[in-house]
Amino acid sequence: MKYKLLTIMMLLGLYPISCFATELDFLSINGYGTIGGAYQDNKDVLYRDSYYADKGSQGDFSFANYSILGLQLDATPTDKLTFTLQGVASTNNENGKFIDIEWANAKYQLSDTFDVRAGMMRLPTFMFSDILHVAYSYDWIKLPDMYAVVPINKYQGIELSHRLNFNDVSLSSTLLYGETKGNIKPNHNGELSNLDIEADDIYGVTLKGIYHDFSFRAAYIKSSITLEDERVGTALSQFDSMGIPSISTAIQKYQVEETPISYLNIGARYDFSNSYLLGEYMKVNSESFLPDIASWNISTGYNFETWSPFMVYSYTKNSSNYQNISTEGVNAQMAGAITGANQAFSAMSNNFDMDLETLSLGFRYDLDDNILLKFQYDNQKRTKEKLHIFSTAINFVF
Repeated sequence: MKYKLLTIMMLLGLYPISCFATELDFLSINGYGTIGGAYQDNKDVLYRDSYYADKGSQGDFSFANYSILGLQLDATPTDKLTFTLQGVASTNNENGKFIDIEWANAKYQLSDTFDVRAGMMRLPTFMFSDILHVAYSYDWIKLPDMYAVVPINKYQGIELSHRLNFNDVSLSSTLLYGETKGNIKPNHNGELSNLDIEADDIYGVTLKGIYHDFSFRAAYIKSSITLEDERVGTALSQFDSMGIPSISTAIQKYQVEETPISYLNIGARYDFSNSYLLGEYMKVNSESFLPDIASWNISTGYNFETWSPFMVYSYTKNSSNYQNISTEGVNAQMAGAITGANQAFSAMSNNFDMDLETLSLGFRYDLDDNILLKFQYDNQKRTKEKLHIFSTAINFVF
């Protein structure tokens, strides 16, 4: 009831803000939202949209998977300066907050081709990062699986962007630096853990290009990651206290404390007369108990004026970084301790169940200029189970 009341209050607040924005030319307000949910009949599995969400469909129909309301306020006091503030209301926001801030930054146009932006922004990890929750902007109800397995979507920092146009080619590039804190909830044997995550020294570069009906995008982001898990920390301390050098060395090597991690993303899209072909690839590399991840997807759709069927195939595979400590040449007592450490450390490395293969079929129907109706079926294969997910949603912008 508290969540419903807050949503109603946000909606009622639109009218006075809109009137105020109308009276002041330098202010504008826009919004987006989704009313939708998912059903899957496996009561033993929680189907959710990301690794920071803890609500979803578990043998029932749930509105928690997709329902969201977002509002954005833009202020342009001068021709060169713009302030942006965007908040969202959702039961599956990061850090468990029902109302969360997604964007809060200032952008200044340094010249015709350069601008700088500072504050809270979306981390440009994927092709659709900037419009992550604006489902009206893409055909599907949910984005492909790779969007669900990366826990960091926003950060506080600074970006320097450059635009270049010549002949029929348009290029843009961005350099970024910042930091962030968040929370993830990995699923291990059906039980969700609650881990605090901190990313320092985030830096990256993105490149976008458009040539007629072809567009591409590439991004590389690197950071230093720290995970805080009380249970894991206690277990590592107990193993470290054994005083076995090979175990202590493994702990220092694999624990997630200021550990380098990198994200590489490449995507491209080609638009035909009434259809498109889109593909995206992601590679995540870590030097810790966190697994490496390789994920790719390909999708296509056709536009029949007011409705558009689509198909998406997505594949995600994770691989452990942990290598067992050798027991060669040690006594039986020490070998037993090392074997126990290997089992525990291997379990930690496999604590993130990210092996997914999903085939999605669905269609989008245009109810109005600003309202879409969507249906989608997902056949999702996981490590130990297979899910049949039926979803429907209404997307809108205003």
